[in-house]
Amino acid sequence: MTKLTLSVLALAAMSSLAGCATTGNPSGCDGWRAIRPSAAEVESASDDLVRQVVEHNRHGAARCGWRA
Repeated sequence: MTKLTLSVLALAAMSSLAGCATTGNPSGCDGWRAIRPSAAEVESASDDLVRQVVEHNRHGAARCGWRA
């Protein structure tokens, strides 16, 4: 193999490994937070939306340590 071929293969391997880097938080909670709607939003929300928000917040409390 030539030097160029080896360099390209090494660069491809490094690029694919760099895509797997993490921030050190294994829970996957980075970038997520509890949803806290206002009283007006709660009054106008559908039952399904309220259920989804409650489910989201319960999951975050259990997995990420969010406070209710």
